[in-house]
Amino acid sequence: MKHWLLLFLLSASLPAYAQAQPAGQRYTLSGYLKDAATGEALSGVTVSAGESGTASNNYGFYSLTLPRGRYTIRFSSIGFEPVSRVVELEGNLRVDQELQVAAGLLEEVVVSEEKKGGMSATCP
Repeated sequence: MKHWLLLFLLSASLPAYAQAQPAGQRYTLSGYLKDAATGEALSGVTVSAGESGTASNNYGFYSLTLPRGRYTIRFSSIGFEPVSRVVELEGNLRVDQELQVAAGLLEEVVVSEEKKGGMSATCP
């Protein structure tokens, strides 16, 4: 009976031992994204590093879990200038970033509709 109990305890602790080994260790790259002009949190910003990617949440927070290594992090969102940063991931790392509004990328859009009978409406 003692042998079965010992065997059970050893087999139950094996997954925890395997996770504690440094081979293939992964780290968390995370941070907050803000509008550089207003300081407001930016949600929906695409964050990519290597072949991994995510999007920032409603609080501007993002998080990626990656193996140790050197990465180029790319932050991009519609209406903002994309930003790239090179980081060396040797442990958990926080990288906060402010994004600049992209000037001149969007122009005025005019939507108009013409109804039968000669009446029309225009919305600038």
